[in-house]
Amino acid sequence: MGAEGQACMGVAKSHEAVAAGLRATLDQLLLRSPCGEGEAEDARSCCFEAPAGDAFVDGAASVFRAAAASRSCKACGGGEARVLLLPCRHLCLCRACEAAVDTCPVCAAAKNGSLHVLLS
Repeated sequence: MGAEGQACMGVAKSHEAVAAGLRATLDQLLLRSPCGEGEAEDARSCCFEAPAGDAFVDGAASVFRAAAASRSCKACGGGEARVLLLPCRHLCLCRACEAAVDTCPVCAAAKNGSLHVLLS
């Protein structure tokens, strides 16, 4: 019983060490900015910026208007941007270009994943 208890304690301590290492790595990754200089706002891409004339309009309406005006694919320029790249959150690619691109065409961040966005 004593040996089995010590073995369980050893396994638990090693799992705690692994968890601490993963937590430290996650903290370091969260401190890095995926869009280059400065930090991007939470849950909002820096892809579609509002024109200067819309500075006094509410943020959501301004972002929507700017997004509607420039939804073309940043890689080919022909398709409609419907693919959101991760981790930078740029909505900048059409479905056809998504498979061929390894970095974001807007900020050159490495692509970890992507989401297909359905816009109405």
